Amino acid sequence: GTLLAAFEDLAQRLAGRLEAIGDWFNGIDGCFAFALIDPVSRKILLANDRYGGMPIYTGRDKDAFYWASEVKAI
Repeated sequence: GTLLAAFEDLAQRLAGRLEAIGDWFNGIDGCFAFALIDPVSRKILLANDRYGGMPIYTGRDKDAFYWASEVKAI
């Protein structure tokens, strides 16, 4: 019932998901970049391959957030 308990519960749930996501990434070979968007929480996950073969460029202007695989697209 305390705020601390709620944060600890959230941290445990996130840790389990991040571990599963990490395992999933280990199975991918090659160059990739992608964006996952959760429209409910308004959160975004940007990811690319560990070698940086497919870059992700980001930018922000006022209340907008941009991402692209080429600088000229931003």
